Amino acid sequence: MPKRWTPSLEDYADLAAYLLGTSTKAVLALPRIGLAESALHAPFASFGGETAYPTLLEQAAILLQHLVKNHPLPDANKRAAFLLTARFLNANGFAWGPQDTEVDASMIERIAAGEVEHAAVLAWIRRLVA
Repeated sequence: MPKRWTPSLEDYADLAAYLLGTSTKAVLALPRIGLAESALHAPFASFGGETAYPTLLEQAAILLQHLVKNHPLPDANKRAAFLLTARFLNANGFAWGPQDTEVDASMIERIAAGEVEHAAVLAWIRRLVA
């Protein structure tokens, strides 16, 4: 089985720097950047040798949810989370299907507001990559 690409803090910081119009170094110096690092590790957590989120789509859903909810950036948190999740899926062989900006933006907003369960996020991602 090929090794999965997993995003690093530097990958996130590069994307955030682009969205914020600043440098990667400035993003890495943000006081809440540790929350991004925590979110980046969440999808790959395990306990007792068992992976908490064994499928790539489950990992993508957790990545998105944690990046959105942790709010590590002063701005562009939802965009950065969405784009990094799309990159994670793409780098691991999944292509996003036709996008519906209204539906996608609504889902991200609902995640940020804590109004959507993990199962709904996972179902949404499954539809996007189907």
